[in-house]
Amino acid sequence: MKRLLPFLLIFVPAVLFAQVDEPVTIEVNSTAVGASNSLPYSAINKYFRGGKISAAEKEKWSSRIRAKNMAFADASAGIGAVWLLKRKKEFGIGVIYKARFFAETRFSKELWNTILYGNKQYGTEKVDLGSNNIEYTAYRDLALKFVTPKWDLDEQSKMWLDFNGGFRIGIAQLGFSVKDFTIHNTTELSENLDVQADFDLKNAGSRYLNGLGGAFDVGVNFEGGFADRNLWTLNIGTANLGFTYWNSKSYSLSRKLDFSFDGFETNIAQLSNSIKGSIDTMVKFVTDSAQRGSYATATPASIYAFSSVTFKNYAPVILGIEGGLSFSLFSNFIFIASVAPSVAKEWEDSHGAHSFKFKLPIKYCNYSGIGLGGGIAYKCQIPNDDMTIGVNIEGGVLGFRSAAAYGALTLSFFIL
Repeated sequence: MKRLLPFLLIFVPAVLFAQVDEPVTIEVNSTAVGASNSLPYSAINKYFRGGKISAAEKEKWSSRIRAKNMAFADASAGIGAVWLLKRKKEFGIGVIYKARFFAETRFSKELWNTILYGNKQYGTEKVDLGSNNIEYTAYRDLALKFVTPKWDLDEQSKMWLDFNGGFRIGIAQLGFSVKDFTIHNTTELSENLDVQADFDLKNAGSRYLNGLGGAFDVGVNFEGGFADRNLWTLNIGTANLGFTYWNSKSYSLSRKLDFSFDGFETNIAQLSNSIKGSIDTMVKFVTDSAQRGSYATATPASIYAFSSVTFKNYAPVILGIEGGLSFSLFSNFIFIASVAPSVAKEWEDSHGAHSFKFKLPIKYCNYSGIGLGGGIAYKCQIPNDDMTIGVNIEGGVLGFRSAAAYGALTLSFFIL
């Protein structure tokens, strides 16, 4: 019942407004994107599927690892409804529910090889594992949306704003960073391993609720026409801005690490008792030393700009091109740029008006380079039912050599 509540909060008002002839747009969407500058797809698949890692796979993966490695994953799913209210001017009011998962990491080549091959390979040499970090957060938003009336800029151009604001429910958060990380085997048998580092750790976890905060975003939108029925749009705004205040069951620790424990020779396919004992020692050290209490974190967010140009003077065939830029905030720097030429066709029959679009996105990510994708969009207007139904599907890769895939699905319903 708890999971159904957000959907009821959206669909019940949507149905009520539809009954009194207030236009309403209902949208269900999901997106997922992941990228890395070094991890191959086979390593990611092995992580999720499990199984024995062969010596050949280890060698192949390690050959791709760089001095500095980075990866991130960002996935979200949501549902929203916006009502178009007609008073003196048209404006929109709506409600949005969204769940999001975000994770990123940066790690050194030495740390990767230590995980794959263990520390015995170093003998009694003291090894610098460099600086490493991992960030993870999961939350749910319930927010109100307000869309201003459209203002005329000239005879063909308009401008309007949109605002989102509401509550953020924190589910889980982990932040761990370590610098000056060194290990030193006091014997060639990897026993009595000394570990030294400066690290910061923050952790909060719960099944449903572990923190509360705020969510807010703003967007500036433009649209216009030129020549014979040709159109253009420009959208600039923020995504996922907000904060979470994690509850008193969370714990944080920031200190210099300097302790010894029995070393290990890692076999990632078969976790030995020595590894488990070493991990237990480290976990016990952290939990015993950490202080429980509340703390606040900003959410990894982004600033985006998206534009499109549609040429309708070739109707019923419609040509177009879309472009976009995105910069990350409050996380390691993530930059994504895209351009997507498209071709569409419009037609009418006894069931209403239809349109079908195909586009070929070309995307660049600073983590993984250039990749290709594909997308389709279908829209149907049903005049007898005063309804428009649309579906958009897009997917592809952000890089050909590393694990860098993305995908999006959007379903929309406009009811008058």
